[in-house]
Amino acid sequence: MTKQQDFSMWSVNFILFCLANFLYYGAFYLYIPVLPQYVEMLGGTPADIGLVGGAFGLSSFIIRPYLGKLANEWGRKRMMLLGTISFALLFLLFGRVTGVVPLVVLRLAHGVCLAMYLAASAAYIADYAPVDRRGEVLGIYQTCSVVSMAVFPAAGIWILQHTQSYPFLFNVTFVTALVCFFVLLPLKETNPVYDQEQKLDLLPIFRRRVIFMSSLCLLGAS
Repeated sequence: MTKQQDFSMWSVNFILFCLANFLYYGAFYLYIPVLPQYVEMLGGTPADIGLVGGAFGLSSFIIRPYLGKLANEWGRKRMMLLGTISFALLFLLFGRVTGVVPLVVLRLAHGVCLAMYLAASAAYIADYAPVDRRGEVLGIYQTCSVVSMAVFPAAGIWILQHTQSYPFLFNVTFVTALVCFFVLLPLKETNPVYDQEQKLDLLPIFRRRVIFMSSLCLLGAS
C-alpha cells in the first residue's frame, strides 16, 4: 500500500501527534506571559527581561540546523522524545533559581530543547503526510500550536493569580510537558531515505525562494 492509501486524518498516530504538538506548545505558552514578572521578582531590570527572553531564541536559532541533521541520523521520534523530556525536566529548576543569570542559562537550554522538538516534528510530519495532502496535513498540525497560543497563556495567568506561586506554575508546565512525552511514546517512527554520509550544508538556505519565505515568517512574527 502507498502512503496515500495508508494515511488517515483520524488515525491514532496522527491524533496523538497533533495532541503532543498541542501539549508541547501548551507547556511553553503557560509561563511566557508571566516571565517578565518573574524576572522582576528575581531583581531583574527591564534589560534583564529582554536578555531572558532573547536567550531562548538565540540558542534555538544557532543550534537548529545541526539538530535537523541529527534528526535524520537518530530518528524523528527519538529526537522528539529527547527534546520533550529535557524540556519538561528543566521546568523543575525554573522555580528554584535565585537570580537572573541562572534563569538565562535555563532559557538557553530550553531553546535547545525546543529546537530539537521543532526540527524533529517538522521532519516527522513531512515524512508522514502524503505528498498530495501535505498542505492540508501541515495546516492541521500547525493549528494545534495556534490553539495552544489561544488557551495556555490565559491559563498560566489564571493559575498564578489564584496560587500566587511561580513554583506551582512551573510544576504545572512540567506535568504538561511530561504528558506530551508519554503521548509521543506510541508514535510510529518514520523511515525516510537519506544519505547516511550527508554533510551539513547551509548554502542552500540562501536561495531566493528560501529567503523570501523566511522574510515573510520574520515579518509575521514581529
